[in-house]
Amino acid sequence: QIGDVSALKGDALRAYQDWQSIDGVNNDWDEWNTALLEADVIIDAMLGTGLSGEVRSEYRRYIDQINQIHTPVIAVDVPSGLCANTGAVLGDAIRAEHTVTFIGVKQGLCTGQARDRVGELYFCGLGVNTKFDTIEVESALGIDHQVVSRLMPKPNPTVHKGDNGKLLCVGGNQGMSGAIRLCSSAAIRAGAGLTAAITHTSSLIPLQVGC
Repeated sequence: QIGDVSALKGDALRAYQDWQSIDGVNNDWDEWNTALLEADVIIDAMLGTGLSGEVRSEYRRYIDQINQIHTPVIAVDVPSGLCANTGAVLGDAIRAEHTVTFIGVKQGLCTGQARDRVGELYFCGLGVNTKFDTIEVESALGIDHQVVSRLMPKPNPTVHKGDNGKLLCVGGNQGMSGAIRLCSSAAIRAGAGLTAAITHTSSLIPLQVGC
């Protein structure tokens, strides 16, 4: 427990009492230091989704020390110090190997600086995610292989470049062939039909080599 114990109530208070009943380490710095170094895994549940301002100093020292050791960290819902809405690091944030988020995937776990902090992301609906989806409007759509497979069905083995329309890619000024090359290659790999490119003459050779 970090922070003012007297402010706990409800489920948080019951959880604290259960923790104390099994001799859980409270916020004594020396005891916590010892327990931290002896742990095989660390469960980070210090700060949650409601964090909006910078992490206060009493939490930052815990975050800093956890980040300095090599013990695996599992974050509960969101790594402490990471903004659940934007993915911004609010002063400092836990670097977790795994994050288990609940009910809904928070946008900040997939954006901003989240990649450096979240690690492997897991979702647990707690049995209420279907109901939650009916009352909460999605703010973003996550793209994964399942979404892509629905939008881009597997092509027929005998498909021809004339079967899937025509695409024109425009870009690539003098000495800047990277974007047009990537765009054209991605279009062809994604299954576009006859693909053409309009680009600067200096970009023609890189484009031909890449495609």
